[in-house]
Amino acid sequence: MFGFAGADPSLLTPEERGRYRAVYCGLCRALGEDRPFYFRAALTYDFVLPVLLRSAAEETAFTDGSTRCGVHPFKKHALLTNRHTRYAADMNALLAFYKNEDDLADEGGVSPRLIRLLLKTEAARLSADYPEQSAAIKTGLAALSELEAADERDPSKPAAVFGNILGAVFAAGAEAHRQTLFDFGSALGRAVYLMDAAVDLKDDLRKKRYNPLVALGFEAAALPIKTELSACLAALGRLPPSEDVPLIKNVLLAGIWARYDRKKDER
Repeated sequence: MFGFAGADPSLLTPEERGRYRAVYCGLCRALGEDRPFYFRAALTYDFVLPVLLRSAAEETAFTDGSTRCGVHPFKKHALLTNRHTRYAADMNALLAFYKNEDDLADEGGVSPRLIRLLLKTEAARLSADYPEQSAAIKTGLAALSELEAADERDPSKPAAVFGNILGAVFAAGAEAHRQTLFDFGSALGRAVYLMDAAVDLKDDLRKKRYNPLVALGFEAAALPIKTELSACLAALGRLPPSEDVPLIKNVLLAGIWARYDRKKDER
């Protein structure tokens, strides 16, 4: 999910941009409340989405607030938080650790080793606090490693595994609409996996790394990505009405594609 599932601010109203930013700032504060400062460096806009979605599913109101921070030390800025804020911050930290573990396994290097030292204590605590999510992540990453070792050429198989990981992250602990949240997260995970494989294809071919699109080509990902994002929209339609539906739809219909195109251009 890292780097893809953010909004396109250019298509939001000023009020929507302010609300989206306030939820993000609430996440940033939650990520740094009782963790070392460097955890905030792992924060991405992607994790605003589970806050909005879980809040919509459980019809949870936000609490207004304001704060100053290191990035904005001279001017207070708005915060919107609720009980889903801390959950998303914890999942951001946990997934950042496991993403780094994947980077370390793939490429090694000094930087991933240093990051592992910085994150591992908190990751162990979060794994104990969230055993269901931690087990889903570990099981999924092991399954992805097996598919990679087998040089699996059907991209739907590893995409489904990553989808199960995000499905568990979105749905675990939810009191309402658990299956709908899982369906949304798993479809999003499949779409993001395919997007990541597509933008990495040229680099993976050059470095002779595994990529399930190697036999199909870059364009083979386009239709299944659209199909999966349509499944996200269908799941969203099964949730209670929420003022944040336009924000969530912006992520699915515009933000993800804008970031996908930007990453393609960068590669």
